[in-house]
Amino acid sequence: MGISLSELVSSQLPFLADNYQVMYENPDFAQEFTFGETGFADSQEGLRTWERYEELVPYLNEDCATVSNTEIEERFFDNRVGHLIQFSSRIPEWMNTYGEEINKIGFFALPGDTKEATGLTIWPSNGIYGNKKSENTEAILAFMEWYVSEEGQDVMTSFYSPAGVFHTGYQPKEKSIELVQEVQKYYTEGNIMLALEYLTPIKGINCAQICNKLGSGRISALEAAEAYDEECRKMALQIGLWE
Repeated sequence: MGISLSELVSSQLPFLADNYQVMYENPDFAQEFTFGETGFADSQEGLRTWERYEELVPYLNEDCATVSNTEIEERFFDNRVGHLIQFSSRIPEWMNTYGEEINKIGFFALPGDTKEATGLTIWPSNGIYGNKKSENTEAILAFMEWYVSEEGQDVMTSFYSPAGVFHTGYQPKEKSIELVQEVQKYYTEGNIMLALEYLTPIKGINCAQICNKLGSGRISALEAAEAYDEECRKMALQIGLWE
């Protein structure tokens, strides 16, 4: 299994992408966490998410602490890595870089402990913003309305292959590749959950560092959970959420 623990985002993914399982086990976890009523170390679902990360450690590439994402992806498409934990948003770039090779890979969500508790943690699409104090608000609004229209989306998909669903219900003229369809199936079946950072204002600043230590076998799941809880406590105090 390929992963880069040296890079900020990828090192955190086995933890962050497991939020579907956490929220499945306790739908109130995000709210309870926000108000300091629970944590990762002192709740079954919270600790278990770090334990699932720890269970991956024996299967990670030996150079996981130093290798780059680019190298891992090259190995993946060169059949030297069997599994890759990565955002589906990388699919369009892979299509441009590896062409038809994209058709030899598949997709599945990070597994939970049961089939029912397995689903897709998602990061919603980026937004387009306009300054309401601009002298050109009418033009801004007109562009936004055109952008989300079928004509606007036709233009976008003429040069960009989307890796996910459209919130407007738009359907691309060309059928998505099978890999994208495997991702979209989780949306269609309703097996999706927002990443925790969209459900609470609290996120430990040193999350990546903690994940790096856990992924490289330097700390245990419990130690990681306790360290992350402490990071989150500091942030909650800093923003005045907890006393």
